[in-house]
Amino acid sequence: MTTPPPPEIPETDLADWEHTDETVESLFSLPGVSVAGHTYVYERDQRFFFASRLSFQPPLPLSVETAIEPTVLSAAESQLEDRLLDRGATTVSFDDQQSVEINDIPGRAVTFESKHERGTIFEGQLAVTRPDGLRVAGGAYPADASDGRETLWRLIANVE
Repeated sequence: MTTPPPPEIPETDLADWEHTDETVESLFSLPGVSVAGHTYVYERDQRFFFASRLSFQPPLPLSVETAIEPTVLSAAESQLEDRLLDRGATTVSFDDQQSVEINDIPGRAVTFESKHERGTIFEGQLAVTRPDGLRVAGGAYPADASDGRETLWRLIANVE
């Protein structure tokens, strides 16, 4: 499996975030294709953000990457749900996937909500884009955060 390079995120966007994790791992398999991801995770004030650059073995043509975006987003939803449950969520619910354009780049996105053991409710977004290969990015913030959605979308939009 080819190791994907790390995702590129402007450091100015993450100046007050703590880089808490970096992984390179096999994420999932599709028929005849294995998928690895290089992921960075950042945290700040009950918020988290992550970005992954994906690598396919064998490499996929752009038309196939486009066709599998919904499948990749569904796999990312499943992994994110598992991680949220591991971090204390009691429920996680996803809205329907939507086609989006982020910085004039087509992709797919989904919003979600998670409720945690102490009653805290978090909202978040998860997106798949393809600036030059597939990227998965997302995160969560307290539902009552006035700038949560805006900040998270700005971070997602700047992942390369």
